Amino acid sequence: MDPILAALVVIVAVAAAVAWFVRRNRHPAVSVEEEWTPPPADGPATSEPFRQVLTRGALVNPDRRLDPSRWDNSPDDGTEEVEGDLPTHFDREYLRRRQEE
Repeated sequence: MDPILAALVVIVAVAAAVAWFVRRNRHPAVSVEEEWTPPPADGPATSEPFRQVLTRGALVNPDRRLDPSRWDNSPDDGTEEVEGDLPTHFDREYLRRRQEE
């Protein structure tokens, strides 16, 4: 009798777990059209439409052409002019001479 009772308890537990899982993952049968409601007609109106910054076409097919004319070659504000040729490597002697000047 004990093995039969244990089997029934296991079957009931598995059935409860399956029922809970099905109930938890059930999607409502409401369509998107029924769920969406239009905004009220007397709501605040915007004076100008929103500008679309990221379009689907710009995200899917970005412009990958190399265009050097769009580069910013303007000098930085804190640049200093370097007189003479730059060394091929910066060693302590070069930095010491540069600091003394």
